Amino acid sequence: MWTQIVGKIRMAHTPMLNHWWQMTLYLTPRGLTTSSIPDRHDAFDMEFEFSEHVLRLGTGNGMSANVNLSPKPVVEFHGETFDAMNRLGIETAIRAVPNEVEPTIPFAEDYLHASYDSEAVRLFWHQLIQADRLLNAFRSYFRGNVSPVHFGPSRSATTPSRPRPSAGAAVPSRSAGRTSHRCPAARQSPPARSLS
Repeated sequence: MWTQIVGKIRMAHTPMLNHWWQMTLYLTPRGLTTSSIPDRHDAFDMEFEFSEHVLRLGTGNGMSANVNLSPKPVVEFHGETFDAMNRLGIETAIRAVPNEVEPTIPFAEDYLHASYDSEAVRLFWHQLIQADRLLNAFRSYFRGNVSPVHFGPSRSATTPSRPRPSAGAAVPSRSAGRTSHRCPAARQSPPARSLS
């Protein structure tokens, strides 16, 4: 629910992109970030910092505010996050209801979801680091357009797009009903490296 709140804040400030990429989170050495979010003539970002277990909000003018990540109901996290944004002068309005979950409880009324296991979160974050490394290695061998590796509330992904041949270019070869879009260097196995 907390990542949905942050994603909806980002969505309220950024232009729509295909596949809803404007509201995804990106891995950092400390957790997950929104990256830069435009706000009038400034910008801000939000980062789930899993080493210190805070949601850190920062603005382009150097101001910052934190929301502690600890066992608390969604209603508290929602209120504390919007209080922190108000202290930083960031005005926003979101549709404050979670998407694609049952039961659908408005954030400002959700006392049901109140757990936070810092050790489980740290373990999950380290798993995301490994997934990020693996997906980035995978996407490096694709010749077409590829999205950055990004994380939503329930999945991690990278999205390859079918490359379009330029005028006069050879059409990609088909083998066993599949189109090969890999770059020539990718026909060789990538160098072995440990992802642990």
